[in-house]
Amino acid sequence: MDDQPTQDTFFHQVVHSAARISVEQPNGMSTVGTGFFFRTTVSLSGGQTHSNLLLISNKHVLANGHTGRVVLRLNRIQADGTPDYGNTYRYCLTNFSARYTSHPDEGVDLACVPIEDIIPHSFIKSLTSEFLTDIDYTMIAPGSDVWFVGYPHDYYDKVNNLPLVRKGTLASLPTIDFGGKGHLVVDAQVFPGSSGSPVFVDSGGTARLIGVLESAVQTAEAGGVVLPIGLGIVIKQNHVRELIYHTNEKIKQVLDNIRPG
Repeated sequence: MDDQPTQDTFFHQVVHSAARISVEQPNGMSTVGTGFFFRTTVSLSGGQTHSNLLLISNKHVLANGHTGRVVLRLNRIQADGTPDYGNTYRYCLTNFSARYTSHPDEGVDLACVPIEDIIPHSFIKSLTSEFLTDIDYTMIAPGSDVWFVGYPHDYYDKVNNLPLVRKGTLASLPTIDFGGKGHLVVDAQVFPGSSGSPVFVDSGGTARLIGVLESAVQTAEAGGVVLPIGLGIVIKQNHVRELIYHTNEKIKQVLDNIRPG
């Protein structure tokens, strides 16, 4: 993660990697989901590079790019580089549809927006490419622990503006696409609001991003009551890589076109 000063364990830092995404609809209604920060480097023509900060989430959390008001509230950063818990900036991502990039496969529920220029003076921890390096699947199987960060049922520490870190286990073989799609299943209490949460696994003593929560598995009980059954659908890591690659290519094309000469 970015090496801003803070307590240095993975679990101390990961709470700063997620953001509550509130999408305000034209009819006055709003929905809430989770996103996470990812720092990417774009290779430009001529050997130059460009660093960019992405907010990654599900397409459905980001309203498929069709909304004009996506709102983030982030803790400010103090002069000594530490977070000022509960003292926040409120950011409204204007011109949102022009920023939005979706995964090129319509069936993959992932998207992102570049936010480098619109969240100054805020304390965050962004994931980097090391979290997407290969996972040692010989050491990971159903029953292995996973952790995810987010805002289940929009529940979080509102005073200090911090998400919750939750724990579960893998319920499906991570090397197999569950149901023939690019998914795996986790045994965890997943609720609306957790969509877009980053999901981590321990790979040889190091945390790796194994995927992104897409949805809770629910069942309809008698009387039409819909209940979660303690399972979550996770979009696998390779699709996150594909989204980042697709976004980098888009950014590269724009930057190469505006460079002089």
